[in-house]
Amino acid sequence: MGYTSQDVFGDFYFREEMRNLMGAFNSFFVAALIAATGWLCREKWWGWPMVFFAAAMTVHAATDLPVHVDDGHRHFWPFSSFVFNSPLSYWDNSHHGGIVSVVEAVLGIICAIVLWRRFPVTWIRLLCASAITAYIAIPAYWIWMFG
Repeated sequence: MGYTSQDVFGDFYFREEMRNLMGAFNSFFVAALIAATGWLCREKWWGWPMVFFAAAMTVHAATDLPVHVDDGHRHFWPFSSFVFNSPLSYWDNSHHGGIVSVVEAVLGIICAIVLWRRFPVTWIRLLCASAITAYIAIPAYWIWMFG
C-alpha cells in the first residue's frame, strides 16, 4: 500500500484507535469474558475452542506484558488505559532485545518439541515443524540481510 515501516511503527501503531484495538486483543478482561462465554456454552461445538482461545490469549498477554519498553499494550482495557513500561524489550537491543528474542525462540522451540512428542498426529506435527522452522529461519534471514 506504499506505507513505510516508519509510517506503520512510528505513526499508525500509536494512534488511539489502534491502541484500543491492540488493547482489546491483549486484554485480560476480554480474555476472561471469552473464557466465561466458552465455559457457559461448553456443550456447543464452539464452547471449548473459545475457552482454549482465551487461555492462549491470556498466556500471550502475560508473556507480552514484560517485554515492551515504550510500545506496550493496554492489558486492562477497557477499564484502564494503563500501559506497563518494562525495562525489557523483545526487539530493541538497547533494552536487551537480542537476549529476550533468543529466550523467546528457545522457549518456542521447546514448546513445539513437547507438542510434537505429545501428539503423534500429522497435522499437529506439521504445525510444530512450521513453528520450529520459523523460529530458526526468520532470525537467520534478519541476520543475513541486516548483519
